[in-house]
Formats: sequence, C-alpha cells, structure tokens
Amino acid sequence: INPARRERNGDDAEATRIVGEQFAQAVIESLGQLAKCQDEQIRGAVCSAALPLEVEPEQQVQADLKRSIGAIHSEGLSREAYARALRDYKCACRRLEALSSESPDKLLAPLQVLQLGDVLLVGQPFELYTEFAVELRRRTALPHTWVVGCANDLCGYVGAPLPESLAGSPFYGYASEITPMLWGQFAFREDAGKLLVDEMVQLAESVS
Repeated sequence: INPARRERNGDDAEATRIVGEQFAQAVIESLGQLAKCQDEQIRGAVCSAALPLEVEPEQQVQADLKRSIGAIHSEGLSREAYARALRDYKCACRRLEALSSESPDKLLAPLQVLQLGDVLLVGQPFELYTEFAVELRRRTALPHTWVVGCANDLCGYVGAPLPESLAGSPFYGYASEITPMLWGQFAFREDAGKLLVDEMVQLAESVS
C-alpha cells in the first residue's frame, strides 16, 4: 500500500520507513491483547473465477497497432513519446494475441480462501477497490475477514463504475483504462467487480 506521506518529487524511501515503523509499533502494542482462537481447525479452498471483459473489435485493435507503428517511425520523436508509442505497440500486439484465444471475453482469476479459526483470508490477484472488500466482509459469516491482493498472480485493478461527477478522475482513468492496456488485456466489464465478490463469497462459504 502506498504510504500516506508520499514525496511526489523525490525518493519515497523515507516516507515508507516512517509508515512502516508506525505500523510495526501498532503491531507490537497489540501483541498483549491477543486471545487464543477457539476453533483450531484449518480449512482451505481454491477456484478460478471467469471475469467478463469488454472485447474490442479486431479492426479497432489493428488500427491502434497501425497508429503506434506510425508514431514509432515519426521523425523528431522525444524519448518519452517514443517510449509511449512502443508501449502502445506492445499492448496492441498483446490484445491481438488475446483475440485469437479460446475465450477472449473472459479473464480467469485464481482465488483462494484459508480459514484459521474465526479468521478468513481471501486471496485474489487484483488491486481491488475498497468497496468490494467491504462488501465481501459484510457478506461473510466470520468476524475477521482479510482480503489479500496480488495473490498468486497480478492482473491489474478491478475498479467500480464511478458517478458521473467523478468520470474525469485521472486515477479512475488509470485504473480502468491504462492498466488493462499495460497488462495487454481488455478492460473489465462494469459488473466484473460484483461478480468477483460473488465468487469470493461462494468460495468462503465452501469452507465455513
């Protein structure tokens, strides 16, 4: 998680150290309050969730590929513009490859749950928007549910549709549009987050 105190124009190491020490101190202070778990059984389960993608037409992907090739060969291109054009070219190639796969409109995401007494760990391969983690905790029966991100894979963000007033948010654009391109995959359909939560709840119920 990004430290709350970030140095935008410099090294983040010092800000990270401060937050890390604060976190470590909070853990140390909590050790004396630990209570033994009543149920010592360990249960686990895994599955793959097929999340829907917004597949672009091949014609559009081919156009993106052609545009990026043209940009790469432009004269007088700055280093930054060249790197951006090369990135776009690689992403278009990956999307073209995805179109030839068996199910280009779905991404298989590995999910895992591990129940340790009254604690439930739910692993999923995304940087998940907080509202989905909150909804998952609300729907699970155990009092302590922890959502583990970037687990067993890294598949970018699963974001939630924002209200119109925030549609121009630069971060939302990064999470919903830029990162799928960086991973070489199509953007998630708007209901992907809800479907992911349903899958995680169902997997959690299988071990409870």
